[in-house]
Amino acid sequence: MTLTSIRRHSSTASQRNSWVSCTHRTRERERERERERERRHRSTPPLRRRTQRKREGRRGRAEEGMEEQKHTDKALDAYTPLGFELYSNETLQIFHPHLLVHLLQKAKAKLSMLKSKVICCKLYISESQNAKVVDAITRIGQKDPEVVLLSKFEDDHYNRVRYTLASYIINENSTGEVKFSPMRRVLLEMIEKAFSTINLETHTGTHPRIGVIDDMSFHPLNQATMEDAAQLAKTVASDIGNFLQVPVFLYGAAHPTGKPVTAVRRELGYFQPNYMGIQWMGQVLPDILPVKPDEGPDHVSRERGAIMIGAAPLPLSYNVPVLSKDIPTIRRITRRVTGRGGGLPTVQALALSHGDDCTEIACFLDPDHVSADQVQQQVEQIAAEQGLEVEKGYFTDFSKDAMLEKYFKIVLSVD
Repeated sequence: MTLTSIRRHSSTASQRNSWVSCTHRTRERERERERERERRHRSTPPLRRRTQRKREGRRGRAEEGMEEQKHTDKALDAYTPLGFELYSNETLQIFHPHLLVHLLQKAKAKLSMLKSKVICCKLYISESQNAKVVDAITRIGQKDPEVVLLSKFEDDHYNRVRYTLASYIINENSTGEVKFSPMRRVLLEMIEKAFSTINLETHTGTHPRIGVIDDMSFHPLNQATMEDAAQLAKTVASDIGNFLQVPVFLYGAAHPTGKPVTAVRRELGYFQPNYMGIQWMGQVLPDILPVKPDEGPDHVSRERGAIMIGAAPLPLSYNVPVLSKDIPTIRRITRRVTGRGGGLPTVQALALSHGDDCTEIACFLDPDHVSADQVQQQVEQIAAEQGLEVEKGYFTDFSKDAMLEKYFKIVLSVD
């Protein structure tokens, strides 16, 4: 063995002995600390030992909870509403438990919302030419996130605007009666605003009306029944009649005998224009009503007029322009189109002057029995017999399915 080899071997052995000695000392120190802890444990009263364990446990859980909360807050900050997208098991596993609970609770709330009862209300106001007034009423209809303003249809010739709103209702568990709907308060605020800004005595338009608020129709949508719609209609009618002191005439399911709206209108002379044979100007009702209202006073304010309120299945609104000002001829065409005149079943229609060279046939139809195409073809066929040209008609509001789709798209996107 060379001298170099001897030195290398000796150095290696020395290092090995040093490591063994260090390890031995470390183990001895660990044993001594363990014996010291044991002596302290035996000398500490049992109650104090339990208190120390609880304190240490709480400290540990608090530190763990703080870390989890930091993780969750960071995840929630980056979280965007996911709607009803479906997730695979692998995707769900990446969420922190707190975030996963949040997502599941949100999904449960949305599923519950999809099963809720929804009522639609169409509110017809006798004004469209005053933009400031219409905008002010519109803002009221948009301010409550629980009430959705689905659509607004304005017509300057008719001087009339129609709002379509929708919201949920809550029934009383014991009786099944409607006990709450956020739409009730919104409707009353819109009506009060209309009464404070519109004077019927100065109003003129080519659409018939009996008041500043001409008509309010309630329609059941998702899970709601006709009885639900009728109860809400009667509640709002009572509010208007008693608090605002405006005569209210009920129709449809809201009326005790189910009186149709056309019958109410005929009793009040609704279809008779009082200006130039084609327009309605100022108050059209006598100061003392010929028919007793269902709610409110028997006398009529000339500034406010009266209101019709009812509940019925949701119709489709479809207007067909006829390029003629021959009102008597177009009224005869209109009558032949309606179910009452021997035309298409369930169709109700009214011939209304619309501009300098046009008269519209405004139709309400039941989409379960008659399509808009059938109405269009019927009008074109009868008008052709009179040598009149007809333009393509148009819808003035959404269908029931489209209303529900828009309603849930809006309410489910609100956090």
